[in-house]
Amino acid sequence: MQALSPVGIEPREYQRSIANSALAANTLVVLPTGLGKTMVALLVATERLAKYPESKALILAPTRPLVLQHAGFFDKHYPDKSARSVSLTGETPPTSRTLDFDVAQLIFATPEVIRNDVEAERYRRGSQMRPRLRLHRRRSSVQVASCPAAHTGSHRVSQCQEDAY
Repeated sequence: MQALSPVGIEPREYQRSIANSALAANTLVVLPTGLGKTMVALLVATERLAKYPESKALILAPTRPLVLQHAGFFDKHYPDKSARSVSLTGETPPTSRTLDFDVAQLIFATPEVIRNDVEAERYRRGSQMRPRLRLHRRRSSVQVASCPAAHTGSHRVSQCQEDAY
């Protein structure tokens, strides 16, 4: 693993092991808060986007603050500083989201935003998005959803996960 290494941070061995598993097959990562799920996402996205440079990584989080936290972590530690990234939340106008999605390689968003945009058919047919959020089924794409244990049942992250899987 690792065509490129994260900048300014050293992943723990268990994080590398989990990332390797995620690179080999669809994987649900369940770790307590603070043990590095975002690092695992960074490792997987780094490897996949190095292997498939025309693809996108979609990182979902249930709240705007968590979306921004993930985006900040990637901004600081993602090794390819030329990669375009964007944070899409309900505060981002739909027309801007469409344009930003098309040009970005790293996309951080809430599930509501992505679901609403897919339902409104705001993404081009040629983009990496497809109805029902089946990003994980495309070899050239990676989807990461941050799902804290408290967000289950009718929460939109759970609904997006049900759609994706």
